[in-house]
Amino acid sequence: MDNEYQNVVFRLGKEHYGLNIMIVQEIIRMPETIVMPDSQYYITGVANLRGDIIPIVDLKRRFSLPDMTEGSEEDKRVIVALLNSAKIGLMVDRVDEVCKFKESDIRPCDTATTDVQKEFIKGIVDIGNRMIILLDLSHAL
Repeated sequence: MDNEYQNVVFRLGKEHYGLNIMIVQEIIRMPETIVMPDSQYYITGVANLRGDIIPIVDLKRRFSLPDMTEGSEEDKRVIVALLNSAKIGLMVDRVDEVCKFKESDIRPCDTATTDVQKEFIKGIVDIGNRMIILLDLSHAL
């Protein structure tokens, strides 16, 4: 049986990424944050989200991507996800849609990634005129 997946599709720069909708709690505008001393280079700060203090991760920094933004500052969003029973905010340039595909649509990308990247890239899905890089953030953060 070919399992069906739903992913929230978002952009970092010009590239499209997918995150399993089952871990997504909500999508919000960029909240006000405070910088925590001596935190990881990819954590921009923490935010108070209705009483929960959550770290905000800049995925471009985490994935060592250039700091080119597609769209405006108004398009930026934070995807609040539940990873290992902890909430975390993932800063992205833009959220596009929720996309469905089958497990058989996922293509490996072993030859195009380093060992470090293989930890958080599940594969690539080619949908229409774009490729979506599927993330497995349980190993990335």
